[in-house]
Amino acid sequence: MVNIEELVELVSKEIYLGSPNKDLIKSYLDLIREQSTLDPLVGVRNRAYGEKALLQAKQLSDQTGIPFSFFMFDVVDLKYYNNRYSRKIGDLAIQSAADFLLRYSRHKDDLFKYGESADEFGQILRNADREAADGYKKRIHQAMDLQKLKFGHKFRTYESPIRLHMGHSTYFPNSDLDNVILEANEMMNETKTQRN
Repeated sequence: MVNIEELVELVSKEIYLGSPNKDLIKSYLDLIREQSTLDPLVGVRNRAYGEKALLQAKQLSDQTGIPFSFFMFDVVDLKYYNNRYSRKIGDLAIQSAADFLLRYSRHKDDLFKYGESADEFGQILRNADREAADGYKKRIHQAMDLQKLKFGHKFRTYESPIRLHMGHSTYFPNSDLDNVILEANEMMNETKTQRN
């Protein structure tokens, strides 16, 4: 991943020197735009990108009449990983969860960091009604049983299942997007209380 500060420095230098190479400056600016939408820890899109993607999905749904579903995910036991092993292992748990979700995503840009804490993700399932969302949820649950987080060092390694709390809701054309997000969040939070 390219460092945004380095790219800004390169663009500034090219502009300051009066570079006639507009294509080079444009390519640097495109890279800056791309990097500014990524979460640096896990490499998925960030919340600002996700909020924009949700609005675009809403507009498309309103125009086409095709619903979409929105999922929220929370990595289970992140605090445990951070406290028991280290923040580095906690970061690995978040990265592993993102990798896991990306494997089951139809399009990588549909997964993004979302929510109040570092371990929450949002995901848009385009052209997906409630039935499709329920099927996706079932596939995620089945796949979680097979997914393991592996970490450690040369003397001792650990293996722990990846667990996610999840909630989802479906946006139907011309409905309220805020309510859809709220419903997904509430369903995710209900799964947290059911587990505890």
